[in-house]
Amino acid sequence: MTVTKVTETERKYEVDDTAQLPDLSTVPAIAKTEAQEPFTLRAVYFDTAGGALAAAGFTLRRREGGSDEGWHLKTPAPRGRTEHRVALEPPGDHTPPAQFVPPRELIDLVLARSRGNELVEVAHITTERSVTTVFTADADGEDADNAAGAASTGAASTASTASAEIADDRVAATDVQNGILRLWREWEVELLNAERGDVLDALEPHLLAAGASASRHPSKLARALEREDHATQAAALPDDSATALGAAIRVLWHLRDELLDADPGVRSDEPDAVHQMRIVIRRLRSVLAAFQGVLDPAVLDDLRYRLGQLGDTLGVVRDAEVRHQRASALIAPATVDAVHVRRRLVEDAWAEYESLLTSLLGYLSSAEYFALLDAIDALVLRPPVAGQSLAKARPAMRLVVRRESRRARRRLKNAHHDDLEALHGARKAARRLRYVAEALSGGDTPVLGKKTVALAKSAESVQDLLGEHRDATLFVERLRQTALQAEEAGESAADYDSLAEAERQHASQAVDALEAAVSELGRAAKA
Repeated sequence: MTVTKVTETERKYEVDDTAQLPDLSTVPAIAKTEAQEPFTLRAVYFDTAGGALAAAGFTLRRREGGSDEGWHLKTPAPRGRTEHRVALEPPGDHTPPAQFVPPRELIDLVLARSRGNELVEVAHITTERSVTTVFTADADGEDADNAAGAASTGAASTASTASAEIADDRVAATDVQNGILRLWREWEVELLNAERGDVLDALEPHLLAAGASASRHPSKLARALEREDHATQAAALPDDSATALGAAIRVLWHLRDELLDADPGVRSDEPDAVHQMRIVIRRLRSVLAAFQGVLDPAVLDDLRYRLGQLGDTLGVVRDAEVRHQRASALIAPATVDAVHVRRRLVEDAWAEYESLLTSLLGYLSSAEYFALLDAIDALVLRPPVAGQSLAKARPAMRLVVRRESRRARRRLKNAHHDDLEALHGARKAARRLRYVAEALSGGDTPVLGKKTVALAKSAESVQDLLGEHRDATLFVERLRQTALQAEEAGESAADYDSLAEAERQHASQAVDALEAAVSELGRAAKA
């Protein structure tokens, strides 16, 4: 089944049985409103027995009725929420409600949260809904004030666009675990036109004046189960940035969340998703290495080893993806016409990527992976302290960054341009410096300041140049091996030689730029 995604932006209001939806014809932003025929929505909500999805702010339901009936998974987004939708089963495939099972496509998207635990019914919610559609004047029509006047006088109105819906909902919800039935009424205002977010602000004072109040619950499910905040783990983030321990845990907490957020993209094979998840793993391993004086080294070493195994698994998939990308970029401008060259370099690399991705997805559904996620949770929730845990955050973290800076510059100094493995070691050291510096100077509550930001950028430049050199050099070797295979099959190897020369040029250019980047890193380290 196909999964479609939409962004949902809405506001919810509590109202009593006597409240009346106000006349909105005089609101300057509104061109007109249209009332729709009432209808009924029937939904079954799912979660683990321990409420893992709710703890992450996720909502999974099967809903009948309305224009968007189907299976819906709602997940947090920077603005509003993302709703993943899968169509309902064909009518002939319907089973009794007690036997409904969420589609595999949506189960996969929550596995990092559910950790493979069974998803069970947690609430049944029936909603009697009356919808009023709110229209705004089109940009090339009359101004909003004239449109409102036309609507109120009955004159011909300007061209308009549906920009929001106001749902007047009367809700009956049953908490499956304890059988409690809860009844309430609410207004739900959903944005339909992303370009008219101002409509929500324009409507709100009129709704409040009509007796509405901002809802204490983020969703119907939260109210059905009497949870005011879905009990999100983010709410429990420790408010301690004064100590080294507090600073370290805040960094690890955010990286844990980034890992969990990256997981669904890999499962959906979204563009660059494997790369992004691999970056998060590398960031985690980098800060774990740097925080060994703050947290128990034995625990961190074990976790770094396990993360390294996941990183290696991601790495072989990513390497195949990079080979496919480099081959596609090289062949296009080089106008290589030979079909066999494209097949060997582009098509075969993609087939290899897809095969390796299948193996990776198997690991991401394993007990070993879920145990790793549990161990990361345990680290941030019950941190194993070490001797420097209560040191003041800023001086302690400055020492961490200085240590990583010395390590990276030492590796760079000792790496000769013709020693690929030494350069790779220097690149990893620069990468670790970058990730540690970014972690401590970014986010909402940075521990360190602008100098550390500059140091991170300098380390990134060195990392990128060394990465380009390594990728190009390794691809030259790949081209050599492929050329031998082509010759054995009776194919010309000339095209591979020309492509290899282009990659040697890329590697040489990266090395030529490296000296200046290393010098800039040195200056940033001494600032």
